[in-house]
Order: sequence, then structure tokens, then C-alpha cells
Amino acid sequence: MNDSRKDLSLLKYNFRPLTKREKHLLSILIIITTLWIVFKYFFKPQIEKIYILEEQIMEYNLEISKNNKILREKDNIKTDKKFLQDELEQIVSNYFPNIDQSQIIYFLNDVLVDQDINTLDLIFSKPAIENIKGINIEYVNLNIPFKGTFDGVCNIIKSIESTPWKIIIDEIQLYKNNTDNLDGSINLKIYEMGKLTDIHKNIVSFETKDLKEGNPFIPYDGYNIIANSYTEFSKNGIDIEEGSISIDTLDSIELNKEQDWDKTLKPKDKSSGYCTATHKEMIYYKVKPGDTIIGLSRYFYGTEKYMNEILEINNINADDILQVGEILLIKKR
Repeated sequence: MNDSRKDLSLLKYNFRPLTKREKHLLSILIIITTLWIVFKYFFKPQIEKIYILEEQIMEYNLEISKNNKILREKDNIKTDKKFLQDELEQIVSNYFPNIDQSQIIYFLNDVLVDQDINTLDLIFSKPAIENIKGINIEYVNLNIPFKGTFDGVCNIIKSIESTPWKIIIDEIQLYKNNTDNLDGSINLKIYEMGKLTDIHKNIVSFETKDLKEGNPFIPYDGYNIIANSYTEFSKNGIDIEEGSISIDTLDSIELNKEQDWDKTLKPKDKSSGYCTATHKEMIYYKVKPGDTIIGLSRYFYGTEKYMNEILEINNINADDILQVGEILLIKKR
């Protein structure tokens, strides 16, 4: 028992008061420990968050700089857009706006007129699709059998090449007959690119009107089975004294004629007279709601002084009301 008390007394006497220096060092240790804890659990997360926010600020400033650059180049972008649109319209304007057989026949009217060549048929294939550089473009093949001289064939080829429309001569076949003339055919490929742009919305579209449904071969009063002539359908805007036109709306259109092909559709007055200008000199414009002769003169020429010219070309009066859908001829300048 006494030994235990002695040990306790020894332990008690082993604890001595801290010196001033020890207290100072202990205080420093406590302060450092406290600062480390505060930095690790409070300041360090805030610093990391500040770094993240600074990086985001840099990214946003970069986006702002890009947007400001785009805004500064807005005028250039508009100019480039207009240039590309004009370039597209220029390219598309060299092709047919749509594959309309009557329109193609009309525009080939002047091309196929040659005294040394007799074109008997115009045979259209069914429209097909061709993929050109990832773009689906509709086209139609047109086969033209003919009889004539070699010089006449060369003239026809030159006429096709000189037309404002891009028409591909896909194949030419020539055969020697018993005379000095040639038999053969020309196969043309005609592309339609009007769907790529709205440039051709006002291009003329020929419509067949005043046609009666029913069988046209049923005999009627005055019908003569041995008659050797054809009725003139002047009411339909087409004057054909001889030859024939056969139309198959499901497959093809064939134009058979044994005479020079110089018939011209009349855009305004379907009862008499012909338009003397060719399609190379004229623009075929479809009247829209609100159109006036003065407005068309301003639109196409930038002035009103050609108003009388438009009236004279289309055989109309100044007080006539333009009908929506009516076709007007506008002289190119």
C-alpha cells in the first residue's frame, strides 16, 4: 500500500509547469493546425471554384469575341448570301424550270426549223431521276427522228448548242438512204432544275384549254371518212393546217408533221396574228395579283417609259385589266 502511494507521488512530481518557450511553441502549433484545417476545408474549395469560374469566364469571353466578329461581318455575310443566290439563279436559269412537254416543244420550235432537215416526230421518255453530286435532278430524254442532208444536221446541232437552255446531245445516229440525204435520229437529255430555286415561278406554263372529253374518233355530222385534211382548232390557240399531233398523257407526246415547223403559240390574242419575236428576245411572264403595266415596266426596266412597248407587244390597251395567270411577253434588254 505504501509502495503504491510512493509511485503516485513520484508521478505527480514528474509533471512540471510548461516553460514560457514551450507555451509559445504550443500556441504556434495550435495556430498552424487551425489555419491548415480552415484552408483545407474552407478556402481550398473556394479557390478551386474560383479557378473553374475564371475558366468559364475565359470561354464566354471567347464566345463573345466570336459573336462580335460575326455581327461585324453581318454585311459581308449578306453580300456573300446574295452573291451565292445570284450565282445559283444564274446556273438554274440555264435549265428548264420544269419538265413540261408542251413548253419544251414550244422552245424547240425555232431550234428545229431548217430547210435541209425534216423532223417527223418528237418522242419523250418518261421523266427519270439522276443523282449528280448528291442532288437528285429530274430529266427526260427526247428522241427526234429526222430526214435531211448532212449540212442540215450540222445546222440543227449548232442551233441546239446556241439555245439559252442547257440541252445535252446524248446520241446522234446517221444512216445513208437510197438518195443523197440521211436518215437518223438525235437523242437529247433535258434536265429540270426549277425546284432548286424560286426563280422560275413566273415562267410561262402552257395549258390546254377548251378541250372536250370523250372519244374524238366518233363520227359526227358532216364527218367524211375519205377527207384528206384536218380541222383547224383555232379556238385552242393552235393553228395547224396539216400534219398531226398525238398526245399520250401517261407516257409520251409525239408531234408528227410533214411540213416546216413554224407554228407559234399566241400568248394573248388566240384568234388571229402571231408574235414575231422569238423566245431568245422575250421573257414570258405570268401575271400575278396586283400586277399593272406600269409596275411591270418599273420592275423589268426600272422606268415607266417602256409601258407603251409592253402594251404594243401584247396587243392590249392601257385601260385593259390584267387577268391573273395571263401570259405577257416582255422584251429582254
